[in-house]
Amino acid sequence: MRLKRVSPLAKALAVENLEEPFSHTERGLAAGSISSCMVADHLLKLDDGDGDSAWQKKAIKESASTAFGAGTETTASVMMNFILVMILHPHIQEKAHDIIESVVGTKRLPTFQDRASLPYVDAILRECLRWRPVLPLAIHAAVESDVFEGYYIPKGAIITPNIWAMCHNEEKYANASEFNPDRFLNPDGSLTDDTVSVVWGFGRRICPGRHLAEASLWSAMVCLLAVFKFSKAKDETGREIEIEPRWHGGITVRPMPSPCSITPRNADMDITALQHLISVSV
Repeated sequence: MRLKRVSPLAKALAVENLEEPFSHTERGLAAGSISSCMVADHLLKLDDGDGDSAWQKKAIKESASTAFGAGTETTASVMMNFILVMILHPHIQEKAHDIIESVVGTKRLPTFQDRASLPYVDAILRECLRWRPVLPLAIHAAVESDVFEGYYIPKGAIITPNIWAMCHNEEKYANASEFNPDRFLNPDGSLTDDTVSVVWGFGRRICPGRHLAEASLWSAMVCLLAVFKFSKAKDETGREIEIEPRWHGGITVRPMPSPCSITPRNADMDITALQHLISVSV
């Protein structure tokens, strides 16, 4: 009965995630040490004499918790998958780096103005989203009664679309378990029309931050590929440590920790050089 053993811990962590950041912001607001943010700005607008203030504070707290959780863990999980596949598939990593360098050069970082010229990076991003969808299931409710392929679905019924199965449909994605960005490229190198939109959910509860998330992921991936090399870690004898990918399941699916090596491609790259590279790219 693992569910019964884990549920109390999951509840405690959920409550901590809800309460602690909010309390930190309240304390900082009282001390004058907190900067402007969603929670602080709305708390300042509250009228403590208003009978609805407790309800409004609860709404602020829960909205902030939802935004923080949905906007950080999911993005971080995709980035961890990205780093893992770059280590496992060095030929893909090197191809992407060479393309970026041919378009951008080495004197600045890639920007969104370069995105149209770097379809291969978009293909990697889409394949990261498809290969290991971080939210493999989505829970919805039917707003109206319906019939789908002979099945009667009553109004209010809980519907759980299997995003994992959609992303691993062999009829659409041949060799679906294989990481292959080329599946999102046409023969001429342009991107296909498949944006793997199912990973963002459906209907009224589709991810409201999907456009920001996708842009953030692209920017992070392309800049990391431009500056760093991801490879397997080595033991004391200099031999590469093999990685056996395993995933942690929870609200999101993300890789378990694995040893790796992340090094600058430019031997002269240090924090000062990196800061300069960032500054000239803004």
